[in-house]
Amino acid sequence: MSLLAVLFALAGSITTHAQSHLLKLDGVLLSVDASGFIYDLGNRVDPAQVKARGKNWLAEKSGALITIDSAGLVNRRTDVRVPRTLRAHGGTWFLGERGELSVVTASGAVVTTQEPTLREGDIAPRGGNFFVWRPRRGGAPVLYTFNSATGESYHSDAEYVRRLGIDMSSFKGNGNNWLVDGRGILHVVTRIGAVMPRRDLGTFFGLSTRGGNYFVDATGATQVVMDNGSVHMPYLPLDYSAIATAGDTFGWNTRGDFFTFVETLSDSDYARVGTPQGLSAIILVRQPTNIQPDVRELVR
Repeated sequence: MSLLAVLFALAGSITTHAQSHLLKLDGVLLSVDASGFIYDLGNRVDPAQVKARGKNWLAEKSGALITIDSAGLVNRRTDVRVPRTLRAHGGTWFLGERGELSVVTASGAVVTTQEPTLREGDIAPRGGNFFVWRPRRGGAPVLYTFNSATGESYHSDAEYVRRLGIDMSSFKGNGNNWLVDGRGILHVVTRIGAVMPRRDLGTFFGLSTRGGNYFVDATGATQVVMDNGSVHMPYLPLDYSAIATAGDTFGWNTRGDFFTFVETLSDSDYARVGTPQGLSAIILVRQPTNIQPDVRELVR
């Protein structure tokens, strides 16, 4: 069986809801699925021709769009053109200067809507499936979130944000599916675009590392954020807290070890989390084995 066939067989045996990627300087495009497995499916993209990129998409200078679906397949779209000028972009979305908001779903589909109000104002912070829009002429900030399955977008008015208890005045840090507000409260944006305040976890300050679905807090503990809103602190005999390079769902530690962070757990794994020894038996961080990228090469 070819390596490609082995990879497809493996991909069919796991549940995926999101996608990540690494683009090496030699043009090799590696895919990372939601279960932390990494694939080299023979795709090549010229780094010099990439003008913008998110978690599951890349835009070339020619206007061509490349999407990566949840199975790790790369698709060069011929039916979608990226706006010449992008006002802002994040992990699963990009915004044109005329208010064209495009969301790339987990299946690689592109859903575009016209949002005239977004032609002005500031957009920050920018996450993988959310962003905060701030009107230039005053007014309350608006939180936009996205459903990774359907591409639908939702915006939360000031009253809803108040009920959620998000301090929109400042942020201590954010990733693709999480943000820590000015009070240090962690808020998770799930794969369906729902916002979940996690006040039960206490407060977080002094974030030393901010990855896509993980972060390292002031105590040195690594918090992994699942796409359903759950948060876990994994244990492995690996110093992944000393992260030198942080990516969407991957990183390198100071020793040069490469590893990926899982975004989705199966129902059986979640059932085991409730047992006394359940969490220690669940793999939340993976080190690639048969397709280990060469960590001596820089990744764009």
